[in-house]
Amino acid sequence: HYDELTALLRAIDALLQCNVIEHTNGNPPGAPADGDCYIVGPSASGDWATHENKIARWSAVISAWEFYDPANGWIAFSAEAGTHIKFA
Repeated sequence: HYDELTALLRAIDALLQCNVIEHTNGNPPGAPADGDCYIVGPSASGDWATHENKIARWSAVISAWEFYDPANGWIAFSAEAGTHIKFA
């Protein structure tokens, strides 16, 4: 059950007091660091294709993006905007 437990811990890291680097870009960054989070913007491409408006977290453990579906009312701090944004 180790893999399931670590996946859950990564989800908690991404979603508890969510902080994202950007929320308007649909292109994944070229060299993300472990734990980097983004809200996938419109017209997503590459690894983010078909994941618009989801929270994306880079995991160096699995060398892949993990995606989470936010619910209405969730709040994230966007470093890009310098303020909190709310999912609606």
